[in-house]
Amino acid sequence: MLSLITPTQGNISALKRTIDSLKGLIDDVVIGDLSVFQEDSDAIRKFEYVETIKVVPMPFDFLFKNGFSAALNLLASFAKNDMILYLNVGEILASDVNETMNKVSPSYNCYFIDHATDPHHWYRVYNRKEIAWSGIIHEEIYGNLKPCSVPLFRFEDTPKDSEDPFKEWVYLQIKEVVYWNLYIKLVDQPYLAQGTNPGWIQFSMDGFTSFVDRLHDKGKLYDAFLLGDKDLLMKYINEKK
Repeated sequence: MLSLITPTQGNISALKRTIDSLKGLIDDVVIGDLSVFQEDSDAIRKFEYVETIKVVPMPFDFLFKNGFSAALNLLASFAKNDMILYLNVGEILASDVNETMNKVSPSYNCYFIDHATDPHHWYRVYNRKEIAWSGIIHEEIYGNLKPCSVPLFRFEDTPKDSEDPFKEWVYLQIKEVVYWNLYIKLVDQPYLAQGTNPGWIQFSMDGFTSFVDRLHDKGKLYDAFLLGDKDLLMKYINEKK
């Protein structure tokens, strides 16, 4: 069986959809709680009453300061299984569970999953004792890879929660701040790139000035992430209601 790791800011319905789609494939779930709204954090913690689910509280600015690999490696450290599956909230299994399990073999320490419309090989299943995540954004696995040559399963995207348009707007603002900041770091602090695909590094270089300008245009929101000030973040959010 596999352990699922997934970070989330909320999106409770989409989170449940992801977990439910993996029944029979996983027996352990580790959720990284990056919630901004307390009611979202409270709802995520209700999952803790399920024996196989752990919720790891994370500061709201964790991704902004540390990047995505640090988050995924942290969550994997809480898993009970060595074989880890990483999916984002809203992504679901779109293949037969039994067929998927039959492909798992001790001969391999990592597997890719595929998508109906995207030809990229998403290496999202791996042995945490032999492999870790590298790069602050658009992260990749690294280590002594012994990959399987066929996809473990197909996944598909489903919509995030859409019940609250204002929350969706807040999540988008935060995503922009996090991503733009990390793109800037790829240029300012190139040692953080690690295994990042060169295409993303060039993308960051090409858009560097624009990312800097757009970050500063965020005003109090950007300041809240720079300072790690949750009160300032909530003040900004409440002013936008």
